Amino acid sequence: MSNQIRRDDTVGFSLSFLDVLSCGLGAAILLLLVVKHGTTEVPIDDQAFIEQQATRVQNELDEWLAQKSELDDELADSLKAVETAVANKSSLAQAQDQRVADLRAQLAALSTARAELQSAADELKELQAVPTVEPEPQMGSTGHLGGLKVAQSRVVVMLDRSASMLDRSLVEIIRLRLADANTRLASEKWTTARNAAEWAVSQIGNNERFQFVSFSDSVADIASNSISTNQPIGWLQKGSPGTTRIDVRSTLNALHADGPTNLEQAFDVISGLKPRPVQVILVTDGLPTVPEGINLGRIRGCPTPRTNATPILSPRCRKAIFNRAVSTFKRSLPNTEISVVLLPLDGDAQAMFSFWEFAANTGGRVLTPARGWPW
Repeated sequence: MSNQIRRDDTVGFSLSFLDVLSCGLGAAILLLLVVKHGTTEVPIDDQAFIEQQATRVQNELDEWLAQKSELDDELADSLKAVETAVANKSSLAQAQDQRVADLRAQLAALSTARAELQSAADELKELQAVPTVEPEPQMGSTGHLGGLKVAQSRVVVMLDRSASMLDRSLVEIIRLRLADANTRLASEKWTTARNAAEWAVSQIGNNERFQFVSFSDSVADIASNSISTNQPIGWLQKGSPGTTRIDVRSTLNALHADGPTNLEQAFDVISGLKPRPVQVILVTDGLPTVPEGINLGRIRGCPTPRTNATPILSPRCRKAIFNRAVSTFKRSLPNTEISVVLLPLDGDAQAMFSFWEFAANTGGRVLTPARGWPW
C-alpha cells in the first residue's frame, strides 16, 4: 500500500479549529480592553455624609426610644394588672377559704342536727312503744280526794246524767238545755261531774272487777248502750279493751246531760251483779224526780201527772221518791257501801241531809266538791 498523500485531499477539521482559537483569543483581548482595572476614586463630602448618617441613626434611635417608651408603658400597665390580679386572687382566695370554713361549720351543724333529730326520732319511737301511764291525782298522804276512799274491786260508779247536772241554777239549766251540744258539754258543773266519775274509775285497781253506769230516765253502760231493768249485767275487768281510763274518758266526753232522774231504776239494774258490789260511788246533784214502776200520783205528796204537762214536784214528793230508791238499794244490795259525790243544786235543801243519812247507814261518805274538783 502506498503511503503517499494525494494533493486533492482536504483537511477541513484543522482549519475550523484554528478559526475557533483565533476568535476566543480576540474576545479575551477585547474584554481586557473594555474592563477597567484598579480603584476608582470619586470625590465624597465626608461631613455631609456623616451628618446624613447621624441623622438617619438618630431618627432610628428616636423611633426605637419611642417604641421602648410605649413598651415600658405597656409593661407598667401589665405589671399593675398583674398586681391587681394577684391582689384580687388573694382576696378571692381568702373569701373562698372563709366560704369553705362557713360551709364546713354549716355541715357540722347540720350533721349535729341530723344526729339530734335521729336521736329524738328514736326516743319518740321508744316512747310510742311504751304504754302511756297517766299520773293519778293525789291529795295528801293517803291519795284520796277529800277523804273519799274507793275500794279496789267490785266497785260500781254511777253517774247522774239528768238535765239538772248542767248547772246549779234552774234558769241556767233551762238556758243550757236549749244550747248546742258543745256548750252543754263544756258547762262547769257537768264537766266536774264527769271528772269525778273518771277519777272514781281511775282509783280501782288494774285487772280488778268494776262496773260503770250512767242514768237519767234510762240506764246506760260504759259503751252508752241502754240497759233495761230485767237485763242481766256482769262485771268488767279494769284495763281490758274498752275499760281503760282513756276509753272511760272518751265515753264521758261524749255523754250528754238531759232528762229527769230515775235513781230507783239505776239501783234495780246494778242489783243484778253477781257477786254483789262491795261499794257504789254515786255522782249526782239532788233527789230523784221519777219513781220506778209506779204512777207518780200514787206516791204520797206527789201530784197526779197531766197530759203534755210537766208536774211540779214538792220537796215532800221528791223525798218520797228518794226513800223508795233507798228501800230498793237496801233490799237488793245489803251490806254494800254507798258513797256520794253531791254537786250543788239550788232549791234542793233536803239533798245533803238525805244523802248523808243514806251513805252513813251503809258506812259510806258524802263529798261536796269545791269548784273545779277534782282537777
